[in-house]
Amino acid sequence: MQHTAGLAQIVIPSTDLAISAEFYSRCFGVEIAFKAPNVVALSVSGIRLLLTQSEKGKEHANADSMILYFHVKDIEKVYATMLSAGESSLTVPHEIAKIDGKSVWIAIFSDPSGHCIGLYEEK
Repeated sequence: MQHTAGLAQIVIPSTDLAISAEFYSRCFGVEIAFKAPNVVALSVSGIRLLLTQSEKGKEHANADSMILYFHVKDIEKVYATMLSAGESSLTVPHEIAKIDGKSVWIAIFSDPSGHCIGLYEEK
């Protein structure tokens, strides 16, 4: 028996809230839901993405930690947008599997605080 109604929010520590909020807004077209001291909240398809101020630097972001994947409609276009904005690409868009007759494509970037952020598309 499932004991949850679904994901409510995801917290991402940020070394600079203004830069991180601008990154997620620009790259994924999401708007700021609200701001509070040391917190910026974005709404992503009904799930709250909370950017929280971190005192730790980028060196504490771990490439082996959890990766947050954003489902996108055109991975090549979003990838190009992120590259043109100067974001750090860790992998180019590439097919990783075929599931139920669809090709699954991903690409991975580093956000302004050093966290791995994935792009995901089914073609």
